[in-house]
Amino acid sequence: MTDTQYDRAPGDATALPDVEQGTSSGVLVYTIGLALAVGLTALSFWVANTSLLWVGGISLGLTVLAIAQMGIHLCFSCMSPRGRTTPIT
Repeated sequence: MTDTQYDRAPGDATALPDVEQGTSSGVLVYTIGLALAVGLTALSFWVANTSLLWVGGISLGLTVLAIAQMGIHLCFSCMSPRGRTTPIT
């Protein structure tokens, strides 16, 4: 048998075949992103309908949650199935 060597530059993501890379990690990343997005959406509805916050603080709370939601989408939706980020063009 011959040994297969994969050439890659320093800083490149691993160039191993799909068999050697775990596909379950991609599903885990998507699941975490989905859970965080759903949680932030539910929290936004709670903040909008609660009486526990000061009336002026509701808009600030919704703004903070909206920025957090954008961060979640940027972090988790840009992940490819192999776990590498795809360029945003």
